Amino acid sequence: MPTFRRVRILPEGRAVQVVEFQGGVKLGSFGTFVVNLGVYSPELTQPPRDVKVEEAHSWNCMAEMQTRLAHLADPCPRGALVSMVTGADQRQQDLWWSYRGGPRSTLRTFQDVLSLFADRGAAWFTTMTAVERFRWAYAVRGARVAGLPSRAPSSDGA
Repeated sequence: MPTFRRVRILPEGRAVQVVEFQGGVKLGSFGTFVVNLGVYSPELTQPPRDVKVEEAHSWNCMAEMQTRLAHLADPCPRGALVSMVTGADQRQQDLWWSYRGGPRSTLRTFQDVLSLFADRGAAWFTTMTAVERFRWAYAVRGARVAGLPSRAPSSDGA
């Protein structure tokens, strides 16, 4: 399924916003998909992954810099926003959208996906593309490795 990328120039390097449609491949999941969102920067991602910006996929992004579009929806799956803010790994059951129905059903599915992206996904990218968010992701990762509690970034980026 397709991957869409948009490169952003940051003060400390480049970042790419990745929107990736992942098709179902397991028995019973054919004709379904999820939408993965991620922000990747070869200059800012730790540990460095040596992936070119134009070739980045959602799985190349740090775990703290990726989510599933459905996790941003109302009602938000329990723990998904907590995970986004604190970095705690609170993975929720994924929403797999279906395109197995007729043309009207499929059109409605894609309209729902585009609407959710316009309402929540674009704002998520704005937040996650900030250099401060990369710094926060390092702190969260370091705290997790050290077994310490993490905290959300302050509004001043500290």
